[in-house]
Amino acid sequence: MLIGIFWVNKVFGSHPVKINLSSKIVYGDLLQKYADKRDIPVELLIAIQIRETGFMQKYDRTTAVSPAGAIGIMQVMSYHTTNFGLPKRALFDPETNIMISSAIVKDNFVLYKGNIEKTLAAYNGGTKQANLLQTQRCKETRHYVSNAMKTIRYLQANTWVCE
Repeated sequence: MLIGIFWVNKVFGSHPVKINLSSKIVYGDLLQKYADKRDIPVELLIAIQIRETGFMQKYDRTTAVSPAGAIGIMQVMSYHTTNFGLPKRALFDPETNIMISSAIVKDNFVLYKGNIEKTLAAYNGGTKQANLLQTQRCKETRHYVSNAMKTIRYLQANTWVCE
């Protein structure tokens, strides 16, 4: 289990508000398992989970479906299940969702030679967004990458407990 305290930016209207949240990372054990299996930083998977669906236990994000059709805790697009021979509904299972998303992250991590910013941009907006210079990326992807990088830097600078 991963536990810690960090800041999450919430936007209310046009005013960002910092809220101090202390909670264990939901599915932290699975994020750690697949980060180890894929040899990628666990902080990268945690940052993606936080950016995609949040991390507070009291909310069930396993059934989350975005307007674009991304499913589950890591917001995986359903067409990725075909690479694993799984039905779309399998993405509602947290372990399957994290397993598939970690494979996607690993593929991008290798493609971009360990460049975490490009890996994040590809996860959020596809390889087209990742291949653009940061200033040329769409606003959503720039914001996603910027916030995820802040989370990663925080996680890397602080002590985390894995049980």
